[in-house]
Amino acid sequence: MGQKIRKRSEKEVLRDYPIKSSVADWYFRITEIANNAYEVVGIDLYGKLLSRQGVNPDELFRLCEKDAQKLTNRAGKISKENG
Repeated sequence: MGQKIRKRSEKEVLRDYPIKSSVADWYFRITEIANNAYEVVGIDLYGKLLSRQGVNPDELFRLCEKDAQKLTNRAGKISKENG
């Protein structure tokens, strides 16, 4: 049987990922990793991570939110299937 994953508190996650997403339970940070090169990293309260790199931080953030929504939808679908 799989190990139970502890849900983190919002306060705990916000320390490292200060941007609250419009997608429930997702938080992000945007870092300039080189001159005009950015990385957006997102995490949910269960520790799932996603990221994108590129030159337009606003577009990267928008795409990461879409990725987060897809992951959330997929996790909900799997949860419902497993009853």
